[in-house]
Amino acid sequence: MNRTTKFAILATLSATLAGGAAFAAAHKEKREHRGDRAERMFERMDADKDAKVTAEEMKAFAAKRFATRDLDGDGLVSRADREARRKAKHEERQAKRFEALDTDGDGMISKAEFAAAPERGMRGDRRGERGERGERRGMRGQRRGERGERRGRGHRGMNGPLTIQEAEARAMQRFERIDSDEKRYITLNDIKAHRADRKGHKGRRGHR
Repeated sequence: MNRTTKFAILATLSATLAGGAAFAAAHKEKREHRGDRAERMFERMDADKDAKVTAEEMKAFAAKRFATRDLDGDGLVSRADREARRKAKHEERQAKRFEALDTDGDGMISKAEFAAAPERGMRGDRRGERGERGERRGMRGQRRGERGERRGRGHRGMNGPLTIQEAEARAMQRFERIDSDEKRYITLNDIKAHRADRKGHKGRRGHR
């Protein structure tokens, strides 16, 4: 093996190791962000701040959340409501990014301002976007457990209008799944254990 070949192999190994380290760091950051998201969601549901969420608190949270998504106030969360909310969130993020970059407030971003933008802050914006996408995935996940029943009833489907009654019923179904020991309240650890169990179940199903 000549010297040139040795250098080529070392370069390849270095790149592979660096890529693996970057992947591991990104994966760790993603896990931590998911944990933070669960904690934030739990805090929002825990109205009396006793570190417990009752069925009533989860139902009330579902109703409050429904109201913020029913943008036209017609008693339904439609596809148009969802699209309008996503668009508004996107525009809000873009405005915040622009303001963060436009440090002199002149309404324009210069090359120097762009070059000076802190990468950490930009990553924070991206984490916010991932958090919202994760929240949407979580809502879709809640609906998957009821998909068979909805099909049997001729339900409108995941993209159809959602009523307040359906939103509250789904919240109660989720509460019952998490409250597996039937103590009539759930904790943050219960939610994390439920997620871990679901993840393990998906892993086992994927190896069949």
